[in-house]
Amino acid sequence: MEELISSSAHEEEKVTLPKLERLELTRLPLLKSICSSSSVLICDSIQSLIISDCEKLKRIPLNFPLLDNAQSSHPPSLKKIVVFPQEWWESLEWDHPNAKDNLFPFSIGIRLGNHKKVGGNHICTS
Repeated sequence: MEELISSSAHEEEKVTLPKLERLELTRLPLLKSICSSSSVLICDSIQSLIISDCEKLKRIPLNFPLLDNAQSSHPPSLKKIVVFPQEWWESLEWDHPNAKDNLFPFSIGIRLGNHKKVGGNHICTS
């Protein structure tokens, strides 16, 4: 699978998933995109984002709320982000220049060095 949400639109498209609370993408080595490069995901209820071993994925197209100063902010419901490997996180492309900095406090996976499989799940531990 190379793309999760396929679209033929050439203009910016907003994909709204109002009840999505958890997005987990694990061991998808061929995944290149979640949706087209001109699309964004609006996930106002997202609480956790877990991405592991999807190293061809280059962009997480989340729509970030804008503050009064036009800087992006994290989604208000977001509680955690778990990612592996760290090098992948560092190589991601973002639509907003400060998006990665806004998300860093939630990204527990990149601060913790150990990655192991427990009961069929990949987890990060300290």
